[in-house]
Amino acid sequence: MIKLVRKFSKDDGAILITVMLTVAIMSVVAVTILEQVGYSIRVSANAEASNQARWYALSTEDWAQSQLQALRLDNSDDRQEQEGGSSGFVGARTSLLIGDMRVNSSLRPLRNCFNLNSLVSDSETGKDATNKVALAQFERLMKGLDISGYVAERVAASTADWIDPDSETQPYGAEDYDYSGQVIPHRTGNVPMADVSELRAIKGVTPALYRQIRPFVCTLPNNKISKINLNTLTSQEAPLIDMLFEEDAIGSAAEAIISARPIGGFSDLQQLLSIPGLAQFDVDTKGKENFTLKAQYFVMTTTVEAKRAYIELRSFFDIDGGAEASLIHRHFGDET
Repeated sequence: MIKLVRKFSKDDGAILITVMLTVAIMSVVAVTILEQVGYSIRVSANAEASNQARWYALSTEDWAQSQLQALRLDNSDDRQEQEGGSSGFVGARTSLLIGDMRVNSSLRPLRNCFNLNSLVSDSETGKDATNKVALAQFERLMKGLDISGYVAERVAASTADWIDPDSETQPYGAEDYDYSGQVIPHRTGNVPMADVSELRAIKGVTPALYRQIRPFVCTLPNNKISKINLNTLTSQEAPLIDMLFEEDAIGSAAEAIISARPIGGFSDLQQLLSIPGLAQFDVDTKGKENFTLKAQYFVMTTTVEAKRAYIELRSFFDIDGGAEASLIHRHFGDET
């Protein structure tokens, strides 16, 4: 029997190592490709879920408008339940489970607030049209929140400069020149504010100050001084009432109003004149200009929760601008 014996050359070892390295590299490439494909699939799935959640959130605006339309037709008011109780529209809620998505919506009257856009009135000339009454109210509001008069005066003036259409700096205000030299240079808006978060870009507004005044201000789609709803007024909103009166007034007008509010709320503004605690305040003059008993603006908050998506939507409605409740603003994301 003849045995065949193969002799290995010196190159055989190098070839074997090369083959093994090639297999290892191809394995790494294959794993990387599979990971990228898996990542792309997850991204696509998340994007699809987020888009679907967004449309579910937007669809709840129709529900809100139907609720507000029913409120208009019923000629109801929004007398909120206070201590002692009262009746009327306080809000509505709905919750739906669609597939793996939970949709929760709540509709309520917009809380009492100071309209930042009221700091500037309409100006045909395009020049400074600062509303001096609103400016003084904003200053008193901040002082009532224990913000120094120095800071309050400058923040109020700078906010008015941010909104007004001109580039002229009013006393203690700030215009483009004051912002161009910052770490992130920018210019003033020169238009009404769309969201309260714009305050954070204004000169003198620190994060701490913003958090302090945020619960008391809003940006309505007009430049009118927002009226305070006495039937939804809470003790936490007292600074909004006190800002309407001169600083030398003794005591708190808000406390007098809340303590004297009858069960079911005020039926008309004339009832204010009979409140003994308000004798020192000029309520008769302030009443028609600054007080109301019904809400004009409402806010709906919607959240859509799922494994792959979370959406939060705030939609604002006006029920006094026409035959139907109209959507005036929407904001995705939490309230900042």
